Order: sequence, then C-alpha cells, then structure tokens
Amino acid sequence: MWTQDNKREDYFLQGKNGLETAVILSQEQYVAFGRKPRSYDLLGKLVQVVRVFEANGIRFALIGGLAMGERAIPRATKDVDFLVDGEDMEKARHLLESYYREGNSDFMLFDIETVYVDLIAARLRFARRAVAEAELREVEGVRVPVVKSRDLLILKLIAAGDRRKSSGRLKDQSDSASLLEHAEELTAEDYRYAARVLLEAFASPPERREKYVALLRWMNEELESLGHGDWKVEL
Repeated sequence: MWTQDNKREDYFLQGKNGLETAVILSQEQYVAFGRKPRSYDLLGKLVQVVRVFEANGIRFALIGGLAMGERAIPRATKDVDFLVDGEDMEKARHLLESYYREGNSDFMLFDIETVYVDLIAARLRFARRAVAEAELREVEGVRVPVVKSRDLLILKLIAAGDRRKSSGRLKDQSDSASLLEHAEELTAEDYRYAARVLLEAFASPPERREKYVALLRWMNEELESLGHGDWKVEL
C-alpha cells in the first residue's frame, strides 16, 4: 500500500537502499550516543552471519528493525534479528557457539563483539513459509534474504500481542502501522492472510486470542484512516 505523496526512497540516505540506510542509522545512532563503542560494526557482523549461514545451508531470513528499513521507513535498531527454520536452529547455534549468550530451542541471543544477534525459530507453518518465500535484498553488495511485508506484519503483530512492557508493544504497533502505510507491495489479501494466521494459529488460550482480536480491531481502524476500509476483516 502507498498513501503518501512522498516516495519511500525519499527517506533513504543518498545512494543507499532501505536496508543499507537502516544499517547506517543504527550504527551511527548507537555509537553517537555512547551506547556502543566506536568499534561497533553492525554491518560487518550482519554480513558475517549471513555468509556463515549460507555456506552451511541454514534456512533463514532477516526480520525486525533492519527488515523494517527494507519494507517501510528505515529506522535505527539495536540488534540483528533472524527467523531461522526450526530444523536448523541447533545447527545455527553450533555455528555461532563461541558468541552464544542465552536462549532455548525457540530463541537464542548471541553477542558478536557487542553486536547482538537474535535467532527466532520458525516452527509454525506460516513462519516456515516466511523463510521459504523471503526475497533477496542487497546490503553493500551482499545479498540478504528479507521476509516479505506480509510476513513482517504478522511477526510485528504477534510481538505486539506478546509484549509485557507497553513501550515495546507500542513500537511494534507503530511498525505495523508503518507497514500498512508504506509497504508498497502489501495487498488486501496479504492483510487478510495475516489476520487468519493470528486468529487460527493463536486461537488459545482465549485470553491470548482476545489480544489479537483487539489488535486487529485497531488495524481495521488504521486501514479506515488510510482510506482502505474495504481491506477490513470481520471480527
């Protein structure tokens, strides 16, 4: 969907794409504010992990804040997030073992010379499909698989529903709204697919389902405000 007069490219740094812009913004912001040392090299670690995974047959895709840069409006983020096919999680951990910090079979955190890398297991059908259908995008000449806007929207809505802290929940909701507004390839069918995934995959317990129903009601309101009321789903 695209609703603004400005193009997404207007938010990119000169000569850079959305993903590259997000990497540079992240790098510069966290060093400038003293939250990371000057040796902080998010780009280098991103490329390092991508090359290790590709060389060893790991099925994966970029998600999180960096993927937002490619699919919507670039912004800074503090880590690198990958969705990894559930069958490849243990192998991925073995490949990055020396950087392992904490986690379990579904989530792992690595600290690669002050760059935090999160691996999230793709076990449900929609998540494995997201990895399989990821599209290659370039960052400084290296091709990185990035989940589609449809799948990033699902992941952001899931995260918003699961957050305990309101600050994190609001950020994920903001990202979801940004995807609706700026992701050029997002369609009505993509949004309805996202709604089906949320309501079917997370149907229990009832309390959790109600969280996603509330989020989808909010998303319906966002669509109405963007002039796409015909996209709304029945709840």
